[in-house]
Formats: sequence, C-alpha cells, structure tokens
Amino acid sequence: MTSGCLPHQVALRPENLKPPEAVRSAPVPTPPLPSKRLSRQRLLDDDSGGIEMSAMPSILQATMAPPEGAELSATRAAQAATVANGAAEGTSGADGAGEPQYELIGIVTLEDVLEELIQAEINDETDVYADNVSKQLVHGEDAASHQRRMAFNRMLDPSELHDEHLDVNEISAVSSFLSANVEAFSPLHISAIALQSLLARSPVRVETVDPKGPPPPPIFQKGKPCDACTIVLQGNLHVVCGSEGFESDRGPWTVLGAPSLRQPPGTEYVADFTARVMETSRLIHISRADYLAVLREETESIATAVRAAACELSSPGC
Repeated sequence: MTSGCLPHQVALRPENLKPPEAVRSAPVPTPPLPSKRLSRQRLLDDDSGGIEMSAMPSILQATMAPPEGAELSATRAAQAATVANGAAEGTSGADGAGEPQYELIGIVTLEDVLEELIQAEINDETDVYADNVSKQLVHGEDAASHQRRMAFNRMLDPSELHDEHLDVNEISAVSSFLSANVEAFSPLHISAIALQSLLARSPVRVETVDPKGPPPPPIFQKGKPCDACTIVLQGNLHVVCGSEGFESDRGPWTVLGAPSLRQPPGTEYVADFTARVMETSRLIHISRADYLAVLREETESIATAVRAAACELSSPGC
C-alpha cells in the first residue's frame, strides 16, 4: 500500500501484476473438442496437449454421441419418414428406403383458384356442368342452351372446316355471339329471330390457300369501299391497318366490316385496313343488302302484328 492511495486500492506496479504462485503452477485446462469428426492426423498435429491417444476413441465417442433422450437429427428423421411412407405405400426398395407414389387426377387452372377465393362457381359459354363433383348441368340451362354450347365447340373442329352450311344449332350459337359482342347485331337493332334468319340466308365460304401459289386476293382492301361483313369461324386472317401499317393475325370469332351494314343512305364504308386469309379458312359473309332486307321484313312483321292486335281489340272476331 502506498501513500496517497485510497483504502483497498492497489497501486499498478509490475510486481502487483504477476499472478500468484498457485495460479502459475495450475495445469492449463484442455479446450473442448469440436463437435465435428476430426481425423487422427489432425489430433496428432494439434499442440493443445493434455490428450492421451489411448483415450481418444472414447473422447470422440462421448463428444459425437447425442445426449440421452435427445431427438433424432434432421437427416435421420427424414430417413425414418421416408421409410415409413414407403412401408405405408408398399414401395420399399432393397435398401429399405421407399419412394411415395403420386397419381395425376387433373389440372388446376387460374379459374379454379379464383373460384376457391370467391367461394363460387364461374360458368362461361364453354361450361357444360356446374361443377366436377355433382356433374349437374349449368343452372337454368335447357336443352337448346346445351346444344348451343356444343355447337361452339363443334365449329372449331377441323373436320368442320370445309362445311359450307350451318345447321340450326350453329346458327343459334353464332347469333348468340354476335348479339352480345357486335353493335350492329345487338337486340337494339335486330331481334334474335331476324338475326337467325339473316345467318340462314348468308353464304358460308371456304377460302383455300395454296402454299406454293401466289397469295389470295384480300377480303378487305384499304381505301376501297365495301358493303359486307365477314365473320371468321375457322382459320386465320392477316390484317394490316392504320397509317403505319400495324400487322396482326386474327383467328376464329373475328368480325370485320360490321359498320358497313348500318351506313346512312347514300354513304359508303371505306375500310382502313387490308385483310387476307393466311390458311384455309371458313367464313360467313353478310351483305348490307341482306341485312336491310331482314330489317324491312321484321318491320313489316311487327306492323302486321300491331294491326291484327288493334283490330282484335276494336272489334272481336275481326
């Protein structure tokens, strides 16, 4: 103790920093072995000391062995689960490790995912059954609607490509599509009965293409007037439109030239695009003359019905 130091305070002199004799003579503790397996040569080269070679196997065994009652490692647990699955499936191999068997039962589409999210069935024009479990027809669908749905799919069948006639179900399917998607054929302008009558009198043409011959003449020519509408049932059209000549390919259920059917008297519809078939295609051509004729017939039919109803009300038995 030096003067000027507080009680219980030791001056930091070199002799005070030396460890006591008991500490200097104590053996250096051996550092613990790493948990991973070490080679014999590495242990011989280790200069940590304090390990006798005769005790090395027992030390390694004690170091590597899991504590009593511990759970299996992830690898052993996975192997045990694989063997258990193989035993359950009856597919254990010679080494005892089995592989699970899988069976393809269907395809999950984006529509299936959306149906699960909203907890409701989505029924479109191609659905026949409300769901795949009950196998019940779409709610509210009668025999005519079912046949119309089948006609949609049948018209895309390659075997129908060269058919130049439309049956009743195909006319009903095309009529349903046009009335819902094209303004000129909407119920505001033409009734469903008149539209089906129009389709029945419109020609179905099969435009063939010779791959080795010259390209066929265009159906629509940019800058030239036209007075007909074309509906693609099967095949492919190449369309070039706009002042910059944008190109696109149009397939089934494409409608071109529909505005030409409702042009005001004395005016013409001039196409701003060029369209030609690129492969054998099945097309419906509806002329403006046939469209106006059906509208006149419908107007006359309505006028006749109104006169008959008025006559019946004014004088029964008329």
